[in-house]
Amino acid sequence: MKTKRLLILCTALIMLLSIPALAAQDAYPVTVSNYDQEITLEKEPERVVILTINSAEILAALGKTDNIIGIAKGHNDVQDVLPEYQDTLKDLPYPKSLNDGIPTLENMLNIKPDMVVMNAYYFNAAKIFGTLEDYTNNGINIYANEGSYVPNCTIENTYNDVRNLGTLFNAKERADEIVAEMQNTVKDVQEKVADKEKKKVMLFDSTREDMFIIAGGIGLVNNMIELAGGENIFKDVEKQFGGVNIEEIIARNPDIIVISEYFTETNDDVKNKIDYLNSTEELSEVTAVKEGNYVIVPVIATFPGLQNINYITKLAKAIAPEAF
Repeated sequence: MKTKRLLILCTALIMLLSIPALAAQDAYPVTVSNYDQEITLEKEPERVVILTINSAEILAALGKTDNIIGIAKGHNDVQDVLPEYQDTLKDLPYPKSLNDGIPTLENMLNIKPDMVVMNAYYFNAAKIFGTLEDYTNNGINIYANEGSYVPNCTIENTYNDVRNLGTLFNAKERADEIVAEMQNTVKDVQEKVADKEKKKVMLFDSTREDMFIIAGGIGLVNNMIELAGGENIFKDVEKQFGGVNIEEIIARNPDIIVISEYFTETNDDVKNKIDYLNSTEELSEVTAVKEGNYVIVPVIATFPGLQNINYITKLAKAIAPEAF
């Protein structure tokens, strides 16, 4: 009798321990539409390469970093990700082959990933990086962040990325929670700034020769400025990012300048940009410069990812501080 009871208990325990594995198996196959292709997975990706740290941050939030075999930092560093995910991401591999300029197709194939999460911009350097077909023909799935290829992307495309990655990595419930939190934050911000005066906003990304690189009226940054209660002074520029001369900035006279902060070893990117603005005599009567109305955001927040919400919130607080 005791032997029979023990056998029943052991069988029940085995079944209980098998539930998570069975649940994971039952989640597949899954199919996601992305970058003019259908990605169908029969199981969770096992060798994952991330070519944008924004996406690594999303996978950390989803609790799905165990199978990451390589990350490219791009213009960012681990210190740029949200504090709660820095410890998770800092110990993951950042191979030189992914972080020494644009990765070559040969190096990518040598790593043997089964999934690559990236910005579609890499395909602009197809002679180095390869084409989508080069990867799919080698059994490698490519997920491109929507904001890197959808012509006039918005925060909705960021939500889609979170949901899609949740589906592909068997974390759909957590993905839905993250999106709901992001949506609630945006809704709260919009309610607070709804009846406030709109401020004229300019994104200052960088300089190139005698041009200022700014955000145009197409894409995520323009959408985030509007959601924060601002008006992009270069919304008529039909590009995500473009170059303008100093005369155009003076003529449009921004109330607030958002400065994109790039990671540097000397940590002086923002200081150099503010010094440049303040020391340029022609800009001395521009309202944002005259009053020192600068909003600093890490460049990671200007591309699709979890920190888009921080961008919107921080800018909204600068536009209507009395509402917060």
